[in-house]
Amino acid sequence: NIPPASLRATDKIHRDIEDYLRQLDLFYDRRKNHHKNERKPLEKIIGISLMAQSIMSIILQKPDSARARPSSLLKDNTRYSQIFSENYPIKVYGACASLVKMVDSELRQDGSMDTRERNNLKFYIAMYTSSMLTKCAKPSVEQISKISIEDSTKKTISEAKEIVKTLYYKLGGDDQIAKGPLLTDLLKKRLAKEFEPRQAR
Repeated sequence: NIPPASLRATDKIHRDIEDYLRQLDLFYDRRKNHHKNERKPLEKIIGISLMAQSIMSIILQKPDSARARPSSLLKDNTRYSQIFSENYPIKVYGACASLVKMVDSELRQDGSMDTRERNNLKFYIAMYTSSMLTKCAKPSVEQISKISIEDSTKKTISEAKEIVKTLYYKLGGDDQIAKGPLLTDLLKKRLAKEFEPRQAR
């Protein structure tokens, strides 16, 4: 079987993303392990599947779908066109990739978390961080595309991590919670409570 990512890799949008990410010193793995074989740093490589999960989590605010059904994001044409849209500014792919990579780096430095926990929480933390950085419960594509990844972003990620972790463990802290809708719904309600009154003013 040919992986879904390989079937999509020649689409124009992926070539455009690859060219743009190179400007950010990131390497888009349209061809699996291509950049790894070139000995590029693993922390700077992002594959098509991970990019799809990043967009699903941050722009569409569905980290549960990103965690539970990563392959379906590329198989389903409707879902695919929502994620890899020619209408999105190319900068949004750089912002999402950079944010998820920074979240992943922060989680790897947390000695209290194993690989399963990192995978379960990564996309939720990325979603929550994007809202904190834009001060918006449901940031627009334009707002997300303007997110600047700086050293201070680490502090925001750390704050988001504690909020997400606390709720995740309160709900049971297992794969079922990470792959179901409850954690997403509760985090969105918390974001709405925190940011929507400000937006109204």
